[in-house]
Amino acid sequence: MKKCLSLLCCILLGPSASAQKILETLGSGGRPVPSIGASATSSSQGINQIKHIVFIIKENRSFDHYFGTFPAADGATTGTISTGQAISLGRAADQLPRDLPHGWVDMVTSMDGGKMDAFDLAPNVALKQGWFANAGDLLAYTQLTESDIPNYFTYARNFVLGDHMFSSLHGASFSNHLYTVAAQSAETFMLPAAPGNTTLSSWGCDTV
Repeated sequence: MKKCLSLLCCILLGPSASAQKILETLGSGGRPVPSIGASATSSSQGINQIKHIVFIIKENRSFDHYFGTFPAADGATTGTISTGQAISLGRAADQLPRDLPHGWVDMVTSMDGGKMDAFDLAPNVALKQGWFANAGDLLAYTQLTESDIPNYFTYARNFVLGDHMFSSLHGASFSNHLYTVAAQSAETFMLPAAPGNTTLSSWGCDTV
């Protein structure tokens, strides 16, 4: 089972009616949406056909959680837990009932040196750090299907889906947000502490 903290879909839009529609769906910030393909010619080839690049960034989701069941994609529908047992990924709820541990230490534990078989141990690590979690939680071993997120499957089917794209840093959202805008995280790998507070704070998830 693959895991990334921030799901990033890079959609390459060419001169087509579908591309025009997706821009309208994503919104234009109140500005008129330009017509795609108005200046395109039949001789356009390769990269010249790309008119827009749209990045959709989702927090705390993995590729397999969203697209593990996508046809022909390199996704997973099973995962291995710390006992070595392979289990089927369960059906995820639209809104998760609780947060999953996703800090640096949690991720190092979950990845287990690349074996990707200890996501059920991350909650135990979080509890030792004083974070709320359910010991032995298997919530990380769940995924959505096309019926749950039909729009995302439509985007993937009509444009481009990167099934080998992962978060830049195996840690919390703050550092990965920095990578999104600066291609580096200024050596941070955890949530920053709020001013005047020596403990970690969740405000880092909302920054950048």
